[in-house]
Amino acid sequence: EVAGNGSLDTEAASLDVSAGNLVRLAETTSATLAAVDTVNGPVSVLAGGNLTVRTVTAGGSETVTLQAGGSVSDDGNDATAIAGGVLIVSATGGIGSADALETRVTSLVVTNTGAGNVQLTDLAGGLTITKITNSGPGNIRIEAAGAGGALAVAGNVTANGDVTLRAANALTVNAG
Repeated sequence: EVAGNGSLDTEAASLDVSAGNLVRLAETTSATLAAVDTVNGPVSVLAGGNLTVRTVTAGGSETVTLQAGGSVSDDGNDATAIAGGVLIVSATGGIGSADALETRVTSLVVTNTGAGNVQLTDLAGGLTITKITNSGPGNIRIEAAGAGGALAVAGNVTANGDVTLRAANALTVNAG
């Protein structure tokens, strides 16, 4: 049991964490986020290596922040997803590079600084891109596939490869 407002530093291969108001993890190596969730608060995970995502939920539409010293990868199961309000992801080796990360969020801020693709599929229906940067060699592919299927671009989307934006319903480009 961990109490207070500090971070939990770990060296675990798989993380399963549940909290009421806040999860803040600092993983020194690579890890799988098996089930990380809050009832009503943000989730923040910093990893020195790669992150594999199964299920991450920031209750109350709070922010999910994932930062990896390597890649952020999907677990290969389309039924698992990252859920919350704003999703902030940064990595050095791709984000959903081989298999798109599934999300249920309203807004994206994504940065990849090394080789690898950035691929996310939102299942919630209304997604706003605040900013996406892929400065290493690789493509960007973002899809809004949920019930409403709307995708809005409110900020810059930059890549050294191809950029593909798909919406099941409406695609709106406001800036960028």
